Amino acid sequence: MGGSTDKQPKRQLRLVIADDHPLFLDAVRLHIERARPEAEIQVAASLDEALAQAKSQPPDVLLLDYSMPGMNGVAGIARARLECAGIPVVIMSGTAGGAEVQAAIRAGANGFLPKSLGPEIFIQALNIVLAGGTYLPADIVTGPVVAAPSSVPEAASAEAGLTPREMQVLQAIVNGKSNKEIGRELALQEVTVKLHARRVYQKLGARNRAEVTAIAIERRIVQRAARDV
Repeated sequence: MGGSTDKQPKRQLRLVIADDHPLFLDAVRLHIERARPEAEIQVAASLDEALAQAKSQPPDVLLLDYSMPGMNGVAGIARARLECAGIPVVIMSGTAGGAEVQAAIRAGANGFLPKSLGPEIFIQALNIVLAGGTYLPADIVTGPVVAAPSSVPEAASAEAGLTPREMQVLQAIVNGKSNKEIGRELALQEVTVKLHARRVYQKLGARNRAEVTAIAIERRIVQRAARDV
């Protein structure tokens, strides 16, 4: 007799998504359902409604619009963290800048997703949070980025086939540096920086800076350093 062929069922993903713009809400739900067909998604149009749903059936992630009814800016984040302790909170916004992003993270948010993110990057950012990380938009917030502790970055970079110089360029990209700034820091011509960046994109399967940032953080090739903000 052979061994059991029973397979463990894939764990269902549960999300609560709250936004007072129905079209955006429908679009986000569609993107997630396409990427994660097993997801159980509840929607809300206010913070009160979202928290009630989250307390009734705790989700894996709580996604909240930054400016919907009941949020009152970062006060809504603090309330969500208090009433739904242990549930990651991700903020979505179409207008917030760097100061708002930093304030949201200080208030306890586990991620900040601009509504301008493409579907693929949005899903990658969500996966980062689900894996226990924090997603921040590189084009809004800049700050120091360091290699992850222990041997994780070495193993991850080796698996991706990145050279030490490509790792330096990748870290600078995730840090939000321009090609010109990277060239000055590494004493390289800008055209050389572009060549290294193109190779990094190819090796990581990314099309642009936003994608390579999300992939690099998700795979723990690099990570953002803690900020004193």
